[in-house]
Amino acid sequence: LASKDGEKLIKCPTADSSSQGDATGCGEQVMAVMCAAIYRGKDLHTAASMAVLAGTLQYQRCGVVPITESDLAVAAK
Repeated sequence: LASKDGEKLIKCPTADSSSQGDATGCGEQVMAVMCAAIYRGKDLHTAASMAVLAGTLQYQRCGVVPITESDLAVAAK
């Protein structure tokens, strides 16, 4: 993610390697969290970081299981 004042990187969370990943719904989770975060007044960098985390969490689940705010809060720690 680039900004006028320089490049800001979004750290990509590591996926749990003990389970097989499922990409189903990852893009939808990313877009949903990105839009919700921006709607709630988060800056673009924070919203994108939250969205990447949501996509990573979704990848670790089988099928489409919605990512909740509490899921994000626990995973962000």
